[in-house]
Amino acid sequence: YAKGKFRCIGYHLIDEPGGAALPRVGEFCRAYREADPKRYPFVNLFPSYVGTAVMEGDYYQYCTRFVKEAGEENIEYLSHDYYPFRDGGVVLTDIFADMEVLRKVAYENGKLKTHAFPQSTAWNGTRMPTVNEMRWNVYGYLAYGFKALSWFNLVCPGSSDTEGEGFRDSLIYRDGTIRDPELFAAFSELNWEVRGLSSILMNQDVVHAYHNQSANGVETLPEDYFIQPDGRRMEFIVSVMEPKEGEDRYIMLFNKNTRRNTMECKFNVDLTGEVKWLEYFDPFTGEYIPVE
Repeated sequence: YAKGKFRCIGYHLIDEPGGAALPRVGEFCRAYREADPKRYPFVNLFPSYVGTAVMEGDYYQYCTRFVKEAGEENIEYLSHDYYPFRDGGVVLTDIFADMEVLRKVAYENGKLKTHAFPQSTAWNGTRMPTVNEMRWNVYGYLAYGFKALSWFNLVCPGSSDTEGEGFRDSLIYRDGTIRDPELFAAFSELNWEVRGLSSILMNQDVVHAYHNQSANGVETLPEDYFIQPDGRRMEFIVSVMEPKEGEDRYIMLFNKNTRRNTMECKFNVDLTGEVKWLEYFDPFTGEYIPVE
């Protein structure tokens, strides 16, 4: 029925399958793809914080096993969710270790596209993020080369009295009202900004996402890399990208600090090696700006 419909773009199979379910999930991925070769099945994987018992192994094993069971040729997006903004002002920074696993597994399996759900809702144990936290969430994923993002949630699933998992806050409510127009406007501007980067990012694969400060499950910036943050107080990810087509190479500098909204930073750049000059791409104008 669905494969003959113009607006059918794919098939949502399951959300957050445990490790024990992966053989059956993979079986269905292959079956759906065989029945409709023009569209892909979609599966969203757990975040690592559900634990090894649920995943039946560590996070790398869990994600790799899904790709093996489903077949990389039957996957358009390797997807997960991870909601870092928790009650009490807590931010779960282990999200970067999960991003690294998905980046690595995708790269090792035909450079699959990756997908995630940035947080824009509050429910049990979580809180509504500010626009700067949304920006941090989005640019973290972009720094790891993710190719698709779906806000969770644009519309609050709960009623005014909350229901389901206790959803209580979001950008838009079930009756269509926007309680915080200023937040919604900033959120919309962020979406346009990301869209302005798409012509570059969709053609690039992240080979390394280096952290200048060591952390669990991530790569550390080599001391001899040509661009270095000036000062250990700065918390940055330096993403190294390679083009799918063409020769243009890019790096992304991402401020991963969660405690300050803005900060002035300096970088030392060595132009005596392979890199001879730098330009900055402006996502709002689409123009390149020389960097001194």
